[in-house]
Amino acid sequence: MTSIHQQLLKSASQLNLGRFKNSRAAAGQAYVPTDQEHVANILSHGIMIPASIYKLHSMTSRSIDARQLAIARVYGLATLGLFSVSSVFHILAFWGRFRRIFHRGDRVFIYLFIAASYTPWLVLRDYESDYGLKCLYAKNPNGLGELLTGGAAYMCGVVFFKLDGIVPFAHAIWHLFVVIGSVLQYNAVSTHLVGLRTETIDGVGLESEL
Repeated sequence: MTSIHQQLLKSASQLNLGRFKNSRAAAGQAYVPTDQEHVANILSHGIMIPASIYKLHSMTSRSIDARQLAIARVYGLATLGLFSVSSVFHILAFWGRFRRIFHRGDRVFIYLFIAASYTPWLVLRDYESDYGLKCLYAKNPNGLGELLTGGAAYMCGVVFFKLDGIVPFAHAIWHLFVVIGSVLQYNAVSTHLVGLRTETIDGVGLESEL
């Protein structure tokens, strides 16, 4: 990771990108974004607020029973909360007031979103006690591709999360990877869990659309 940081820092200096980023924060201090980075941080998650409202409406309207409706609300509201609180936090960080309060709220919604992302797969898929292996090796692993690709997007984005002050707009790039991961995993939940009736045959979930 150190060598990657050094290479990116060298490349950034050669391209004269300093006007789009500030210096790296000292140990134990928060990075201070440029005005351009502040705007990018706000917009990169703000664009997902209307999309999250649409996701919530779409999943709740397609739910076919009380369990699906509850999960759609949990997952949809957690997604909406994540992008809304993140956007408000970055607006206030730009403004310079109430930053610490909403920074804590931002972290809280990250954890809630992670838990909500697991919930549909744990509740709406009927696996036996060894569901983990069955999920990976089932004969009908619907949604697994989107689920794993979305997870990979989150993991790739973490690299940029640590590059503030080295790569211009690093935090906004991290936001975009979160957007990609969220869209992919939402598609998996919406397509393969919500709106489908799941039956279990020999421990393998088989889906049928009403």
